[in-house]
Amino acid sequence: MSIDFQEINPALQFMFFIASPLITLSAVAVAYHALYRQAKPSISIYYEPNPDIASIIDLVIINSGGSAAKDLTFSPPIPINRYGIEKADSNQEDTFNYTIRHLSAGRELRYRAGQFAGLREVIPSDLEVTANYSFKSPIRSKKANDISILDIRYLEKAQSSNSAATTLSDALRGRNNTIFIQVSKNISDVTKELKNINNHLKEFKK
Repeated sequence: MSIDFQEINPALQFMFFIASPLITLSAVAVAYHALYRQAKPSISIYYEPNPDIASIIDLVIINSGGSAAKDLTFSPPIPINRYGIEKADSNQEDTFNYTIRHLSAGRELRYRAGQFAGLREVIPSDLEVTANYSFKSPIRSKKANDISILDIRYLEKAQSSNSAATTLSDALRGRNNTIFIQVSKNISDVTKELKNINNHLKEFKK
């Protein structure tokens, strides 16, 4: 049995003409998808202990993507300013319900969220928050969103303490009982005694 190559060649050419554009389109689509992922912001939202002040929890909003997020909003609004360590303070109620006009790639925003008991009362279980924003893709401006799950329960047993800088600042301002307060008190007492001695000397000279 012989093979007629003249009949096979047109069929191969036809298949090549069909497959070649598909391969090109696939390559373009893969390249665009890679550029899109590099250009897209990536917004994460979470609570974490304040690095300086014991018992205080911060709300952190970070863009770890490749470009700036614009007109960034959150749904539902995020609970903040909820205080109370053992029991929630019902007098403190607020939410982060603002629009962030521009959040650059790699930038982090930090807000005072409150304390454990106050936040636990409004986040009894995982809270799903959607970050909506616009950004400039390789072709045009687009809208996108990222979902974060806010959790507060993992902080229940977390150890916390003031940073050295905060402790020193409080000590110098007399906010805690440290050796600085004793030194300050001793200096004040010595100053008073010197004033009294000086007054007595003035009276004696008269």
